[in-house]
Amino acid sequence: MALSLAPGVTFCEVDGSRVFLDLNRDRYFSLGQGADAAFNALVRGHPPGDEEQQRLDMLTTAGLLARLPFGEAPRPCRPVPIDRAPLDEDIEVELARMRVAKSAIAFRLAKRSYQRRGLPYAWSRFGRQKDVRLSALRAGTARELDELAYRFDAVGRMVGALNHCGPFSLAIAGACLAAGLKVDLVLGVKLRPFQAHAWAVAGRTLISDRLSTVSQFTPIAIL
Repeated sequence: MALSLAPGVTFCEVDGSRVFLDLNRDRYFSLGQGADAAFNALVRGHPPGDEEQQRLDMLTTAGLLARLPFGEAPRPCRPVPIDRAPLDEDIEVELARMRVAKSAIAFRLAKRSYQRRGLPYAWSRFGRQKDVRLSALRAGTARELDELAYRFDAVGRMVGALNHCGPFSLAIAGACLAAGLKVDLVLGVKLRPFQAHAWAVAGRTLISDRLSTVSQFTPIAIL
């Protein structure tokens, strides 16, 4: 039984600090100095001393760590490579008004659900939807992704997506799944001051934001 991150717990390293996310509780946090030193020994595969083992036991009791049959040493969230962001390009995209209206409704429904049930429900629901369709999903063409990016950009300007990056990204990702396109949801964080952000990436194309926005954040969870 290997000591690993508990299901639903992720972390990233930002400016020399570790930030954790417990998706099940919708909680971001960091560790105290002693606990972080013990966690660092676990990450590096070093045998813990007695005091470090006590700290690791406390983290296990708190639900941060778990002993799993095929668990691996904790690793930070992987980077999310981005080659292009359509919203940063001067592209002429013809948008159908009906599709924009339907996407606005989808965003409003996602926002309402997000406000009522929170991140854990929204994240797990999207994960189930993606798993069901996974084998049938394909990479989107540049034209398809450009249309999605500009359609939801129009939605954001029409109904207001500021400070609603979670449901906004979920709505875009949901539209990708409905169209049979591969997509990832990403949660990222930055420090000083602390801030979290969500975005949607299809392959290596950023479809929910401008690159200047997400480049400020370090990915902490990917779905």
